[in-house]
Amino acid sequence: MRLIKLMVISALFFCCESYADCSISIRSAANGISYDFDTLNHILYVEGKGFDYGSSRLPIDDSLKNLYRKYLLDTRKIVFGKDIEGIADYAYQGLQLEEVVFTGNSKVIRRAAFADCEKLESVVLPSKMRSIGDNAFAGCTKLKSVHLPKTVTSIGAGAFCYCTNLTNVTIGNNVEKIGES
Repeated sequence: MRLIKLMVISALFFCCESYADCSISIRSAANGISYDFDTLNHILYVEGKGFDYGSSRLPIDDSLKNLYRKYLLDTRKIVFGKDIEGIADYAYQGLQLEEVVFTGNSKVIRRAAFADCEKLESVVLPSKMRSIGDNAFAGCTKLKSVHLPKTVTSIGAGAFCYCTNLTNVTIGNNVEKIGES
């Protein structure tokens, strides 16, 4: 716990004049995931091996969790590393994200993981994606196009519900289940 706090404090100490001119790193040993914020460009890099639960399972004290939330609320793009297995329920719901990029082997996006990200315009899914959960992208009103890899076998109910600008969806032949809406 002290190590995490020291890492964040030292990162802030070496920042420039304001938090907008720096990068910080919050590492969570509990679930093997690290969160690196490029605050200048508003990008969050999620790395590590395992399932990403967003901020819900970070074992850090309340003062650091508030700092994490501050940076997270300013994030416009999330880049998931190659060993992130999937994204948990509600992990990034309601953020002001504009872009989500998977660079590796993620297989699952669970229930409402990116729901209500009203500014989300672009989603790049990995070639190994298998399942999009219920309401995963529901309410992403600026999302225009989605290409689901051939490996997707399941699309949950309302996965793209209320995506009012969605005009192009590419679905592969391996889809066995598509939920309502």
